[in-house]
Amino acid sequence: KRSGYDFTVKGAAELDGKPVILLQSRSRVRSKEKLEGVYFIHPETFEVIRAELTLAKKPGPLKRMEMEVDFLVLPEGYQVMKKAVMRIHVGLIVKNIRIEAVETYSDHVLR
Repeated sequence: KRSGYDFTVKGAAELDGKPVILLQSRSRVRSKEKLEGVYFIHPETFEVIRAELTLAKKPGPLKRMEMEVDFLVLPEGYQVMKKAVMRIHVGLIVKNIRIEAVETYSDHVLR
């Protein structure tokens, strides 16, 4: 329950061959400070496995800003980032700039 957002269950799907529930979030206020998108939820534990997000309102020259974040749940129950991908496209008068940054986190202590 997050004020300022509407959530809609989009139904069952698969992520990497495993069943998930898709949950869509939409900001009630169109703002460049708010994120909205789709969450991939584990159907039994209701843990967020992946989030695909974008800004609710793109400022000026920003044409595209997308984030994909994959999560891992450690045996202790802590949820940590496993991988993050950011895609940005800025359109200026004389140049278009496209950037994709990928970070993979692998130093989680698994006991």
